[in-house]
This record gives sequence, C-alpha cells and structure tokens, in this order.
Amino acid sequence: MHYEKFHDGTVKCIEDEIPFEVPEGWSWCRLISLSIKIGAGSTPTGGASVYSATGIKFIRSQNVYDNGLILEDVAFISEEINKKKSGSIVHSKDILLNITGGSIGRCALVPDDFDIANVNQHVMIIRLAEISLRNFIHSVLTSPYIQEQILSRQVGSGRGGLSAETLSTFLFPIPPINEQLRISESLASCFSYVLTINTESDGVSELITKTKSKILDLAIHGQIEDFCFNFCYQINNDFSICID
Repeated sequence: MHYEKFHDGTVKCIEDEIPFEVPEGWSWCRLISLSIKIGAGSTPTGGASVYSATGIKFIRSQNVYDNGLILEDVAFISEEINKKKSGSIVHSKDILLNITGGSIGRCALVPDDFDIANVNQHVMIIRLAEISLRNFIHSVLTSPYIQEQILSRQVGSGRGGLSAETLSTFLFPIPPINEQLRISESLASCFSYVLTINTESDGVSELITKTKSKILDLAIHGQIEDFCFNFCYQINNDFSICID
C-alpha cells in the first residue's frame, strides 16, 4: 500500500492514485514536495505596447520547447517592470512549462549559464529543491504519463489552462540517485545515435521526442538496458554495452 504523510503528522492512503508499480527502490513524490517554487507570471499592464527593444527577456509560450528555449523572437521588458514582477523572475536551472493553449505541455530546461528573464501567465516556473533532479524531472514532464495528465486536468474555456495548484499535486516516480545517473547515461547513449540522422530531415524532432518517451517508460518499468542495446544494435551492429 502507498501512503502520503503530511506536515502535521497525519497519513493518508493514496493507493487509488498510484498509476503503476515502479522498480524496487523508487518512490512516488508530488511535485510540490520536490520544488521550492511552482508559479506562473503575468502580462504587464499595457501588454505588448510596453515591450522594448532591449532590457530583460520576457519569455512567452512561443519561446518554450522541449529541446530548450528559442529566443530568436523573444520580447523584452524594462528593469522597472521586471522589479514589479519579481515573483516571476526566471533563474538558471529552472524548468519552464507551457500551461495554456495549443502548446500546453511543452517544457524547457533553463541553461546553467542563463542570466535573467521573466515570464508571462502562460508559462509556469518550476524550481526544484534538488537541482540534480532537473534532467530527470524534465524527462518525466515531457513523457506521455504527465502529458496525458496535463491535457486531462486543464480547466477553463478558450485557451484553457493548468493551475499551479493542480500541477503541484502530480505524482512523479523518483529513482535512487545511481539509477537517475544510469537512465541519463542510457538516454545520452541512444540520443547520440539518433542525432547521427541528418538533423534537417523531416520528422527528426518527433523521432527524438518519441525515443525519449519510450526510454523513460521502459526505465520506470526496469527494462531500459534491453531496449538501449537493441536500439543501438539496430543502428550499429558493432555496438556493445558494459554493465557493472
């Protein structure tokens, strides 16, 4: 049975919320327990009319993609407006998630060397308490498991949306540290072969996303090594893998 313990010491059975069994040593954690911040921004008074040619980057949903931030058409706001919106300042190593519209669910890792930015109301900031988890959490956020929850639990008319309160309750399967590293290494190994494909070919982005989701799903169910070996062997018959 699975139980959730609260700050006041009370315990609640959450067996009916557990979607599937995870390998031994893994645990289920709500996103709120893994984070020090979950919150969206807002559009400054005046909207696009207060954007400037330079200043503080103002990230909108069109800048957030699963493979990173695309800032070629990023808007800017003044230092003064940024200070007024201090609660939605983006830090390096944050995770940004689109929470409305057709791009809902797209999710980007903020680079380690990122300087500063702010976000509007369509983008959620997720700041983890343990930064070493961020690559794994990003993988889970972009997996079918979480994407299906995002789509099914958005509320409202028009663009719809996912609230910080709802997102904070999502359950994440968390492996031990050594397993996180092993999954990351396996992902990197497989992606190195995927990326040998001509990056200008049609559908390569979709292929990478599907491969990433498949690997994560197998990792959760303890089947990652067989998949990675077979996947890499199909591309390169000379491929071999060593597992301690």
